Amino acid sequence: MRDLGSLQFHRRALLISGAYAATAAMFSASLGPMRAVGAESWPTRSITLIVPVPPGGQAELAALPIAAEISRQLGLDEEISYIAGDGGAVGNAAAAKANPDGGTLLMSLTSVLMLPEGMRLSGAPVTYEFAQLRPIARVLSDPLTLAVRADAPWRDISGFIDDAKAHPGEIAYGSSGAYGTLHTAMGMLQNAADIKLRHQPYLGAGPALKALLKGEVQAVPAAPGLLKKHVAEGRLRVLASWGNQRKQPFPDIPTLHQLDFGRMEFNTWAGLFAPSVLPDSLVVRLRDVVRVAVHQQNMVSIFERAGSPVSYRDAPDFETFVASEQRRFLPILRGMAESEHRVAEDKPK
Repeated sequence: MRDLGSLQFHRRALLISGAYAATAAMFSASLGPMRAVGAESWPTRSITLIVPVPPGGQAELAALPIAAEISRQLGLDEEISYIAGDGGAVGNAAAAKANPDGGTLLMSLTSVLMLPEGMRLSGAPVTYEFAQLRPIARVLSDPLTLAVRADAPWRDISGFIDDAKAHPGEIAYGSSGAYGTLHTAMGMLQNAADIKLRHQPYLGAGPALKALLKGEVQAVPAAPGLLKKHVAEGRLRVLASWGNQRKQPFPDIPTLHQLDFGRMEFNTWAGLFAPSVLPDSLVVRLRDVVRVAVHQQNMVSIFERAGSPVSYRDAPDFETFVASEQRRFLPILRGMAESEHRVAEDKPK
């Protein structure tokens, strides 16, 4: 019973993460019988979908249902492979250098665009270039939201900023790694608000959020879907978002743009990628799979209940989108590096 085993695999993977157990149950129950269509024309008998960050984040939320749909529609075995390290760079590099035979795919985040430049700026070896990856489809996209513990003294973003100005470098925030999504968003906020926070990197957004809940750090920016449950349980409070407008599940929370911080828009998105030299025929098949998947009502409901509605872009539109994201964020990364270099030079010898 390979198909049943596939569903059980996904259920276990979600329960291990602890973040989307209900999502796993809903999706597994909603799938109809597996149908092996097209397996004979796919070059491999199985597909490994790399998630480049630890379980418990937005990449996993997007990866699990999409992997199950690839298995269902193409009649293939599938496996989720969590390859974490360097903020996602290790897993991204593994996918970029994988055999382009259709056997390895990647569900990555916004940081996939930014990490190569971050490695250059920090003087580390560049393990991959974004040009080695081919965008297949964007699945999710949500504005980052700044979260603090419910017992924190800050009732709103103004109080947070005032305290940061009064105590420069004392408030610690968690991120998914240097020059990744969360670090960059907080760099934008620090620059716009003229504050200095203390950066504590983790392996991913999931571990950073766990650190916030345990009190190891005082703030974390994260996708709303990761925060929804903890806010409802009274464990966390959200102060502001990096969106262009207020949105569910926190419609009462202001955006930084509304608070006159300029263009402070930052969405964390999850997209499916393949090695750049994957044959066009296989790319077309994968695009078809995702297009069918994200328009199924059960899939739409799953993501909405998780607090992260489908935000689909097919390959041509997704390619245009990521090119614009690169143009916008690379100068921000360079500005962050210059600022950190000045701070280091100003420290007493």
